[in-house]
Amino acid sequence: MTYTIEAFYANPRGVSPVLLSTPDELDQLVDDLFSGVPAGHPGGDVARRADHDALLYLAGGGMGMPDHELRVVVDRSGRVGALSFVADATDVGGTWFSRSTLRLVEPPTLYADCGSLLRFPTNSILALPDVREALHEFQRTGARPTCVDWQPAAGYLVAAARDALTWLPTTA
Repeated sequence: MTYTIEAFYANPRGVSPVLLSTPDELDQLVDDLFSGVPAGHPGGDVARRADHDALLYLAGGGMGMPDHELRVVVDRSGRVGALSFVADATDVGGTWFSRSTLRLVEPPTLYADCGSLLRFPTNSILALPDVREALHEFQRTGARPTCVDWQPAAGYLVAAARDALTWLPTTA
């Protein structure tokens, strides 16, 4: 079975969300993320802020459908990316980050939540073929991909929140 994916990302067509029903359409999403959005495309400012990540959901969610979110964030120059997976209690509940043994001399900073300073741990960074394979598995199964390893994000999120307290400005 193949699921239709509802993908929110900046793309050259300037359309969001994009419905991805075939493996070729999913490959286009990966190609778009790694090539970037051309200057002057219809996506405007949205593309400038979020042209390196995508949120993927199972299309037609709602009642009777698990609440899953798969986020992919990429670093174009390094040809790498990281994944987060969020699921409700009907599946492997909670928030998960990809886990990799890939070791980079200078790992890029990839933000797990583009609206905050929360970064992926450096051991979350995957090579491009692994990112692509995981997205295809998500389209085939609708579940957290098993072709990559995962680590629970809960402890990391708590530590990041604790550390964020030191980033807050103090007032007299």
